[in-house]
Amino acid sequence: GGGILLDQGIHMLDLFHLFLGKFSDVKSYISNAHWKFEVEDNAMLILKNKLNQLALLHSSSTAWKHMFQLNINLEEGYLNIDGLLSKSGSYGRETLTIGRKKFEDESDSIGNPAEEIIYFDKDMSWHIELDNFLKYIIDDTPVSKSSSDDAFNVMEIIDKCYKDSNLKTYRK
Repeated sequence: GGGILLDQGIHMLDLFHLFLGKFSDVKSYISNAHWKFEVEDNAMLILKNKLNQLALLHSSSTAWKHMFQLNINLEEGYLNIDGLLSKSGSYGRETLTIGRKKFEDESDSIGNPAEEIIYFDKDMSWHIELDNFLKYIIDDTPVSKSSSDDAFNVMEIIDKCYKDSNLKTYRK
């Protein structure tokens, strides 16, 4: 088994890998100080790819409230995903906020960008994933959405994080 990094953090790492590709540098701080289990209850990661693009992850089983946030900063704006559709509803309503550069002079839009908010109330991800999976089998085509290489790359990041941490549990 694993702690919060393998349980929840791995999904965010999948998204990071999708958007930024393979990471060349990994720095992590992992703790089991709250629950005192042999696995981590908090993991903080700083990742960098060969283009010097950064990703920051905090995965925690000690927060009082379930949270999911993904913030992507771009040259002309940003994307923020907040909340997560789940059967329990404990992550809150899922929203996508799209922020756009508002003015020619970039300094005029700082702190007050134009935003569009989209709400998602129906989770279609399982249907889409199953449809794609069946299509690959029926049409006998290679998987194009993700691969075992993607999964391996994410597990490699997790392995580096465990090795980088100071918890003796991970140095076996």
